[in-house]
Amino acid sequence: MLILAGITINAITGSESAMEKAQEARTKNDEGAMKDAASLKATNLIQEYMDKKYVSNQSLGTGIVTAGDYVANNIVGTEGGYTYAISGGTLIISDTKGNVVYGEILANGNINWNVETPVESIYARLYTDGTLILSHDNDYSNDNEYITTGSTIDEDYQNISNWNKYMPPWSSNEEGWEDYDKTKKITNVIVKNSIWPKSTQNWFYDCSNINQIGSTKANLSGTTNEGINNIKMINNQNMYSMFCQCGISGSLDLSGWDFGNTKVTYLFDSGCPNLTSLTICPNYYVTNYHQEFDYMTKLDYVDLSGTTFEGSGNINGSTIYNATGNSKNAILKNCTIKNIDDYEEMWKYASVENIDLTGTKFENVTQLRCFFAFNSNLKSVNLTNVEFENITDTEMMFKDCENLETIYVSEDFVTNIQNNVNSSDYMFDGCTKLKGGANTQFDSNHIDKEYARIDGGTSSPGYFTKK
Repeated sequence: MLILAGITINAITGSESAMEKAQEARTKNDEGAMKDAASLKATNLIQEYMDKKYVSNQSLGTGIVTAGDYVANNIVGTEGGYTYAISGGTLIISDTKGNVVYGEILANGNINWNVETPVESIYARLYTDGTLILSHDNDYSNDNEYITTGSTIDEDYQNISNWNKYMPPWSSNEEGWEDYDKTKKITNVIVKNSIWPKSTQNWFYDCSNINQIGSTKANLSGTTNEGINNIKMINNQNMYSMFCQCGISGSLDLSGWDFGNTKVTYLFDSGCPNLTSLTICPNYYVTNYHQEFDYMTKLDYVDLSGTTFEGSGNINGSTIYNATGNSKNAILKNCTIKNIDDYEEMWKYASVENIDLTGTKFENVTQLRCFFAFNSNLKSVNLTNVEFENITDTEMMFKDCENLETIYVSEDFVTNIQNNVNSSDYMFDGCTKLKGGANTQFDSNHIDKEYARIDGGTSSPGYFTKK
């Protein structure tokens, strides 16, 4: 054996060799230098990013893209041998040696370097117990931790990252169209580790027997679909009908998803009929398709904050009603609702108990006739900082909401009603439990816009409460 200054050839070339350690040290030094450079050169880039509001003020997420795979409107700069890019909330820095580091841009403009490096591959396999496992690696050695004892692989789809047919492989025939028998095989989904799909079109379409989407076997007996957070959406350009008629139950919280600048549309396409709670993702758009939330009648809680509802003939009031009308709590903060039909009876005959519309903007909406009417379950409505353009009609707006107790508003809403409304008959008729913020009680002699103001007590009675 050749000995060089006490170092064996094996020591140099082994798995923990000095060469590898040296290379690792150089890589760490390169990454450290890149991060140090970022604190100087990327500062202006990040400020420009924040100023131009490429990041949502409500939810930044942890967006990740592949270096060089930049979508429109990203900010890119080259300085001192480093290339900087920002996409979907992530700062990407690369050097001429091929090293890449990723940093999440926080709300205050600082950088969080503790983010995962994206992996392009996605491996999928279906077991005989109905468990579909998705992972970014092809290590199946611990799959037994996620499946029923004795289960074996029914179908191994291998790497599906470049799959481009209409239906995913676990739900399709050889031509890529739906195979009804295959969609019914899946009973649970395990997303074992982080994956970065380019498309999730029809992933769980018509998989009516799926109960949960988990990341561990224990998750499958819960109600949170916790594994959904392992699906990183920043590179996803096609999520059409991802959950259409999917059987998942319990709660689905998509608020942690980050789509960067991509408008998210058609995730549900007739809905998930077994869900009891839904929190939507940032950048959600419901446009030109009125069936997006149909059949979701079991929802007890729904949060669609930040959603844009925009129609040109196919979006109407029933679209929002279907999503929220049967829930106990409907939260639609900071939404934009424009160019839709039949809005004047949005929650008429609904059964929702609490509606929060704080900060929502209604464009081209001038009539609120029967907006909340005949909802005997309604207890509270929050209209704080809601934007309406010159309301002219509030006739029967709250008629026969017999359990309505509180209506929260801001001064602008009151001014709009008092200055512009010319038809307000029966606006509060039948709201026998309603009282204002200063304890003004409902009076059947005052049911039009006269008391549509913030309660000022005996000197200026009103039915509204200032939030």
